[in-house]
Amino acid sequence: MTGWVALMCAAGWLIGWLIGWSKRLPASDGAAAVSVTVIVPARNEAERIGPLLATLASAGIDVIVVDDSSTDATAALAAAAGATVAGVERAPGWTGKAWACWSGATAARGDVLVFLDADTVATPSAIRQLARRAAASGGLVSVQPHHRIARWHEYFSALPNLVAVMGAGTGRAPRGSRWRGPAAFGMAMAIPRRIYFDVGGHSVRPSAVIDDLALAATVHEAGAPVETWCGGADISVRMYAEGVGQLVRGWTKNLVAGARSIPILRTLAVTLWIATLAQSCVAMLTSLASGHVSAVATVVYLAFAVQASILAARVGSFGIGTLIALPVLTAGFMALFLASAVGSVLRRSVSWRGRAVEVGAMR
Repeated sequence: MTGWVALMCAAGWLIGWLIGWSKRLPASDGAAAVSVTVIVPARNEAERIGPLLATLASAGIDVIVVDDSSTDATAALAAAAGATVAGVERAPGWTGKAWACWSGATAARGDVLVFLDADTVATPSAIRQLARRAAASGGLVSVQPHHRIARWHEYFSALPNLVAVMGAGTGRAPRGSRWRGPAAFGMAMAIPRRIYFDVGGHSVRPSAVIDDLALAATVHEAGAPVETWCGGADISVRMYAEGVGQLVRGWTKNLVAGARSIPILRTLAVTLWIATLAQSCVAMLTSLASGHVSAVATVVYLAFAVQASILAARVGSFGIGTLIALPVLTAGFMALFLASAVGSVLRRSVSWRGRAVEVGAMR
């Protein structure tokens, strides 16, 4: 590894700490209690929705499950758990999830709307904390749930998850910034009902495939604040539990669309971190293959490995697996992003919950 390359890696490593250190949702001590309606858009979620419904039912929280033309037992399970079930036919020009969220909001009674994905699990106190934060801010507040893993393939979500948080940033999105733009994590979002309808909610961009980013842009353009945070154990999710195929389809459809929403300066920062991370892995493997281990390459690689494992542990239960398998996980991320980019250029679709979704779409 040359001195110039080592210097670039050092710059990338420092930037990684700047953009990758995620902040938790702050406590809302002293904030007034608010009435909450949880809206769960659900399509073929019978295998995943049970834990969330059980938690909400035990706390007596008002829940609306919007059944988006499921072909499994989603609606029956929701009804058995005591949730209000709204079965809606998708209106022309809307994506399924945007229409489900809008339909749930129109039926909601709470002062604050909390949108949760069916595979998200949140304690009642975490839901109320999220709702109070939204009520206090007067805008959109979202949380990236802590990513729980159980099988080996789920480790390949470590870097995509981390990069998603790097791109969005945490805290309140500034106005007129080329460093951070409005973003949202759709698995857990809250917004006062009055603000939602004042700005137009999901109806402003009804055909948006990446509905959370679209809603964040709508709220931001209307002058209301947008905040993003990371969750701890109280708000968690297990993504892509079904297997490698689902993981590949999920990240393929989302990676490029998410990248398009990031301001240029932040895009350059994230790109530099990814490029120098990859360079550190290549330099270390090349050094090992040559039989003459470079001290510089070793130090740079270990610095990135420790950094990636620490930052990934803040967004999920990835732990030491990231440290051990970093070269493999880096190669996996590059392959997923390339697949997403190619699919976006060729306007390919992937099957998701029984529907065709265009790769990289963010209309």
